[in-house]
Amino acid sequence: MRRVAGALVPLLLAALVGGCTGVPSASAPETVEPLDTQPATNSQPVPPNLGGDPREIVTSFLTANASTTGNHNTAVAYLTRAARSHWSDDTATIIANDDTVSTPDPRTHTVTVVGRVLGTLNPDGTYTPNLQGLGGGGDKQPFVFEVAGAPGRYRISKLDAGLLLTDTQFRTTYQQHVLYFYDLAERTLIPDLRWSSLADRAQLAESLIGQLAAGPRPSLQKAVSLDTLPAQTDVRQITVTPANPNLIEIPGSSQLDATVRDRLAEQLAETLAEPLAGRDMAITDGGKPVIIPSVGGNIFAASDFTAIAGPQLPVSEVYYLNGGRIRDENGKLLAGPLNEGAPLNSFAISRASAAGPLLVAGVTGPPASAHLEVGTERSGLRPASVQGTLTRPAFVPGRAEVWIGDGPKVYRVSVTDAAPHVDAVPIASPTGGGQIVALRFSPEGSRVAIVVAGVGGSQQLYIGSIVRGAGPVRIDRVEQISPPGVVIRDVSWLDSARLFAVGYYAGSQEGHTFETGVDGSEWTNVGLGNLPDPPDNVAAATGGNVWVSSGGFVWKQSGSNSWVSPGLTGDTPGSAPVYLE
Repeated sequence: MRRVAGALVPLLLAALVGGCTGVPSASAPETVEPLDTQPATNSQPVPPNLGGDPREIVTSFLTANASTTGNHNTAVAYLTRAARSHWSDDTATIIANDDTVSTPDPRTHTVTVVGRVLGTLNPDGTYTPNLQGLGGGGDKQPFVFEVAGAPGRYRISKLDAGLLLTDTQFRTTYQQHVLYFYDLAERTLIPDLRWSSLADRAQLAESLIGQLAAGPRPSLQKAVSLDTLPAQTDVRQITVTPANPNLIEIPGSSQLDATVRDRLAEQLAETLAEPLAGRDMAITDGGKPVIIPSVGGNIFAASDFTAIAGPQLPVSEVYYLNGGRIRDENGKLLAGPLNEGAPLNSFAISRASAAGPLLVAGVTGPPASAHLEVGTERSGLRPASVQGTLTRPAFVPGRAEVWIGDGPKVYRVSVTDAAPHVDAVPIASPTGGGQIVALRFSPEGSRVAIVVAGVGGSQQLYIGSIVRGAGPVRIDRVEQISPPGVVIRDVSWLDSARLFAVGYYAGSQEGHTFETGVDGSEWTNVGLGNLPDPPDNVAAATGGNVWVSSGGFVWKQSGSNSWVSPGLTGDTPGSAPVYLE
C-alpha cells in the first residue's frame, strides 16, 4: 500500500478549512506569482524569518505550516498577538500546486493566496475530499491575509484559514496511519484511516491512543465495539515511553476483565505496530505491569495476535471469462461442474477457508432480467431467487456469502452445497436510490465500495461500512469519494487503504483509470496507455497486478500505465477478470 505506514494507522493533523473574506472589489490589479513553499523535511523547526515584506511574511508563514513537530511555533511567530488568539492549527486545507500568491495590496493591506481546494483535514485526522470537477479541486478560491506593521516588523493580523498546505506539502509532510477497532462481534479488527504529520514516534503513538479513546469516524460508529479502553479514560494521563519493551501507561487498565485486556492489547499492538517500529509493548497502570492472559505475561507484539486481524489473504489467483466459461490466468478452463450450464456474463470466485471448496457465483441471461446462480466445485451452480438488472457478484472475504446489486437493492446469498438462502441488505442511501452498478469488499470485509448510477448519466463511487450486530446485516453511512466530473464503471481494492477504478470523463467521454485513497484523498486520473478501449471491468488484490477487460481482451498492468495481454499467443480474448476472494 503506498503511503499507509506499515499496518495502517492515524492521527492529528493540522489545518484549517476555511471560509475566506473574499477579494476586495475596489482593489487595484495585482500581480500574482506561483507560491513557492517548500515542505518541511524533518522534525527540526526552522527559525522564523521575520524581517521580510508582507508577501515574504505570508509565504514564510505558509512554508512553516508544514511541520512534523506537533506544534507550529514557527508559523505562530508570523502572527500578531491578536491573530494568534484566533488562529487554530487543528484543521488543514489542502490546495492544488497551481496556487498563486499576490503582491501586497497597499490599500487593503492584504496578500491573497488563490488555490483549488482538494480537501480538508479534520481535528481527528480524517480527510474530507472536496468533490469538485475531475478531482483537481474545482474552481479557484481566495484565502486573504491581512498584514499589519512597518518594514522589518510586518506580521499577519487576520487570516481566514488555519493550516493551508499545498498538495506537495501534504504528500511530503503527512502520512496515513490506521486505528483499529473491534467489530460488534469482537472477532475482527476494522481499520479506520487517519493522517498525521508527527515524526516523533512516542508523540505519534500517544496521539493514536487518544484517537482510539475518542472513538471511530462517524461512518464506523455503528459498526464497531468501544469497550476496550477503561471508561472515562483521560487521554492526558496516557503516556508512551520508548524502551524495551515500549511502556504504555493507561490508568485503570489493570481493572479490566481478562478478555478485555486481551482485546486492548491486540488493538494497541496493531495500531501502534508502525509508530513503535514493531517492537514489543507492555501496558502499565500506575507504573505496574498489566498482565495480558493470552500471551501469559505483560509483554506483547502484533505478531502475537495475527489470527484476529482479518481473514487470511487467499493465493493471488486470477480468473476470467471466455465464451461464458471460467478460465484461469493461463487460459485453462476450470474443471468440474462449475463450467456447466448457461454461459456466464460475470462471476465471482472464492475459497472461504484454506481447506474449503471453491465457491462460485455467476450471472446469466439478458442484462434486464439476469439470474444469479451459486454453488461449489462439488455441486456446480444452481439458481438463487435473485433476478433483475444485476451487478457482478462479490464474495465477503472469509465467508461463504456472496453479495450482489439488483437495481437499487442489495442481496446477500449463502453459498454452500445446499440450496442458497437469500436476504435483503438494508442500505443507507444518500444517493437517491439509484441503480447499483458495482460493489466490492475491502480485504478484511468490513467495508464495501459501491458504484451508484444517478441522474444525467452520473455514476459515482461510495464507501459504506458493514454492520453485523443485532438485526439484519446492513450497509451504514454510505459516503461519496469520487468527483462529479468522472463516471465510474467498476472498482476494486488495491489494499485496505486504496482503490482502483475504471471509467471516463463525464464531459468528453474520454476513458481513464483512477486511483484513490479510501477516504477520497490523493485522487489521480490516468490515461488508458496502450489499452485499445476504455476498460469495462477491473480486478485488483493486495500484492497483485491490476487486471482489466478492454476491447474483448483481458489485460494485466505492467508499469504505471502500460498493459500486457497475457498468454502464449499475445492478445488473450476474455472479459470480467476477478481475483480469488
